Amino acid sequence: QNIKCIVLTSRNGFFEKCIIAAAQASSIPLIVVQHGMGMGPSDPELFPGMKIAVFGEVYKKILQRWKINEEDVVITGPISFEDIHGFVQKKQEKTEKILFITDQYIEENYISKKEYFQKIEVILIQLQLLGKEIIVKLHPVEKHLAEYRSLVERKKWKNITITQERGSAILYNLINDSDLVVNSYSTVALEAMILGKPIL
Repeated sequence: QNIKCIVLTSRNGFFEKCIIAAAQASSIPLIVVQHGMGMGPSDPELFPGMKIAVFGEVYKKILQRWKINEEDVVITGPISFEDIHGFVQKKQEKTEKILFITDQYIEENYISKKEYFQKIEVILIQLQLLGKEIIVKLHPVEKHLAEYRSLVERKKWKNITITQERGSAILYNLINDSDLVVNSYSTVALEAMILGKPIL
């Protein structure tokens, strides 16, 4: 196939790294679009023909500090949020639900699996004190859905639901259907603020 350009919204996963390697080997131009507030776990490695599209000037300066050439960074604005305006509600309804957003700390090797789930258990015990329904929404790349469910079953928590459904519309509906969004350094915090929800 005559591929003119490849566009990715991430560069950290196995699939994305394979695509980047293939693009480099085939001299196909590649654009990596910033999709969250973070810039990834490490400085990006660029090859000729690879560009990074970022939210704004702050992120461009971060990349320049990482010795990325100015001409390889393009400011496009937060295009990953283009669909959110359709979910903004004029009136916020009480739902008695808490949305807990998790992240890929195990997959990124920030923390061991054992230590991570010990921390998750502590957080859920504390959230239980609020006496509300709790929805735990996993990051799409997390690989331990069974462990979350096992924890909930072991503790006999009847008011906790675990989900790993994917897609912006699903996430925005979950945010709108909650009274509070709990997260740990996730772009979802910004999305929750846009949708008018308090965050913790």
